[in-house]
Parts: sequence; structure tokens; C-alpha cells
Amino acid sequence: MAILMKALCELDKFKTLIIKHNIIGRKSIEELIPMIHRSGNASLNELRLVDCKTQPEAVDELLKQMKDSNGMLKKLGFVQMNLQDYHMFSLVPFLEKAKFLVELDLSWNKLMPKQML
Repeated sequence: MAILMKALCELDKFKTLIIKHNIIGRKSIEELIPMIHRSGNASLNELRLVDCKTQPEAVDELLKQMKDSNGMLKKLGFVQMNLQDYHMFSLVPFLEKAKFLVELDLSWNKLMPKQML
């Protein structure tokens, strides 16, 4: 998967990345980060990870890197990715800067209403 991410990162016109039912390791996340940081016409418009197996620290690293990105994403999805409440501490700073975001999908995660904690 990391080799694919690296190749996609070199495509300036590549706009949408949807990964579903795969395994994403730390190396794949490292290769994905430059794609998230692209700006202008080369920026990524959509990132959607759906029901992927990953190491918890890999998702944490991706979320932390996103908050330092340029906020050009229009659609973002972490569906059934085992996100928990503590992940929101890394996601919220990105959302505060995401001027162009029109869609956020956090379906089927382990987020709980405050009163249930």
C-alpha cells in the first residue's frame, strides 16, 4: 500500500482517495501525508478511509498531520475506522481551519455523547 501511496502523491492532478476494506500501516500513512499537505490546484479534494485495519498510532499520526495541513480538503471520511473520543483532540484543530470542507463522515466509530462517558 505504501508504494501505491507514494506513486499517487506524484500525480499533481490526483484529487480523490478512497480506501475501503484494506490494511493501512504506518508507512502508508507517511506516504499519504505529503498528499494532504498539497495546496492550490494540486490539492487533494477528498480523503475517505472506510473500514480499514490500521495501527492506532498510524491514525493518530494522520490526524495530527492533518491539523498542520492547508485545509483544502472538501470531503473527509473516517468510516468504521475505530475512532474514539480522544481522536477528536487531533481532528478538531483541522476542522477549525478547513475552510473548504463541505462533507465530514464519521459513521460507525466509537464516539460517544458526553453524558455517556
